Amino acid sequence: MLARKYEYDPEYEYGYTWEDQQRHREAEEALKREERRKLYRKQQRKQALVLVGTVLAIYALCVVRSLAMYDAGQTLVKLRAQEESLRTTNSALRIEVEQLKGPERIRGLASQMLGMSVARENFYVNQVGAKKGSAAVAMAKN
Repeated sequence: MLARKYEYDPEYEYGYTWEDQQRHREAEEALKREERRKLYRKQQRKQALVLVGTVLAIYALCVVRSLAMYDAGQTLVKLRAQEESLRTTNSALRIEVEQLKGPERIRGLASQMLGMSVARENFYVNQVGAKKGSAAVAMAKN
């Protein structure tokens, strides 16, 4: 006797018709597709959020850097103005120091405040007809 060999199908549900089984498989496949779609959408949302977060972080970094550059520029302008005023003050003080160092001022202060007088100035004149090397020098009086 010859027996017919049937292949065992693990997905075959005994007791249901072939059409019922086909509808059941299609419904399961539709559920799997829907789950895959949901998972794909969830991944897309996650990627979009990471992208938006990255863009916002870069933008915030640019704003902070721009603010730092602006502050540095303002500080530089203030320092240059301060430098110019210090240079002006320095040149005025140099002129004043040169005036205060002058011999006329020192003589004036010595005579007015301390009662000092300048020693007379001596002029030395060579005598005509005197031999060289001799001490024949006359002093002229003021």
